[in-house]
Amino acid sequence: MTTETLPAVAAMPADLAVPRILPPNGNPFRCYVLSLPAKNSRDAMTSSLNVIARMAGAGDPAVFPWERLRRAECLLIRAALIERYSTASAARHAAALKGVLKEAWRMELLPHEDYCRAVDWKMPTITHRTRDRVVSGEEITEMLKVLFRRDGSSLPGIKPTLPQASARNAAMLAVSVGAGLRCAEMLDLRIEDWTPSKPGETHPVDVLTIRHGKGDKIRTEWVAGTYRDLLRNWLRIRGDAPGALFTPCEPRHNGTYTDRDIPGEMPKLSPEMWTNVINLLAREAGIPPFQPHDLRRTCATELLLQGADIRSVQTVLGHSSVVTTQRYDLRAQQGARAAVAARPGPEVPAGFFDVL
Repeated sequence: MTTETLPAVAAMPADLAVPRILPPNGNPFRCYVLSLPAKNSRDAMTSSLNVIARMAGAGDPAVFPWERLRRAECLLIRAALIERYSTASAARHAAALKGVLKEAWRMELLPHEDYCRAVDWKMPTITHRTRDRVVSGEEITEMLKVLFRRDGSSLPGIKPTLPQASARNAAMLAVSVGAGLRCAEMLDLRIEDWTPSKPGETHPVDVLTIRHGKGDKIRTEWVAGTYRDLLRNWLRIRGDAPGALFTPCEPRHNGTYTDRDIPGEMPKLSPEMWTNVINLLAREAGIPPFQPHDLRRTCATELLLQGADIRSVQTVLGHSSVVTTQRYDLRAQQGARAAVAARPGPEVPAGFFDVL
């Protein structure tokens, strides 16, 4: 498991930190994780339960006595999650906690009345969120200028001695916008999931195989043009070693593996790292902030602006319903912006701004 240390929640019963061993078919943690349909969900909930177990003073969620949690302990955990995490992250951790408690109830390890009391609470709802938006081509270019500037300056947290990190981040921007991948799908890519275009093709297109899409669906995505060039530039630096397609550019600081890593393979990046990178890029480039998913919305909107039909865009995004794809269509937002920008405004008398 990860070596990160979190302070334990005060006033938690000491016996919760005492591990206990249950057979695999009697372990609520194991059964809950295995009940989740998609690999991404299993990874996310495992990570969340790891956080909560460490909050309670234990190190491993697989041996943590989840069935001993009662309403008082759950409310302490809720308060700690609200204090230490963002609204979205706290809600995800809380959902994992309620999920494993429900599994303990199903396995008759947690009495029904105790279960009902333990989960009878809610997390704060998100009262504000960043408006969905398109990241324009000009904004992408400004971020690339930041990444590849050669005057010795760099983004905070990205060392100027690691130009390979700039190549990797540029390739991740390219795959996010050019192929419209979800963040988790991009980070789950492995080197063998990339297939180069065949020599001599008139319009060369590289292929990415998404093996862990939403709902564990497998699909094919395509990368072309300068998006393909940026991806290949990173792959030239990365090499063909087994493991994640997008990987850290320096060894782990303590030389140990986390629960995301497979020994002997190049480890994958965390979603938090990618979010931090784009936040820093936007700030350094002087553009409005955006979310990782906005790059996916940008892909959909650009394809529609180029004349692609909605069904084709649905295939690119991997949506089960075209209704979902329609929510990614931000052409009206782009058109409204262009219309306002095209208005010249009134004629201002000469010298007006000099006087006022």
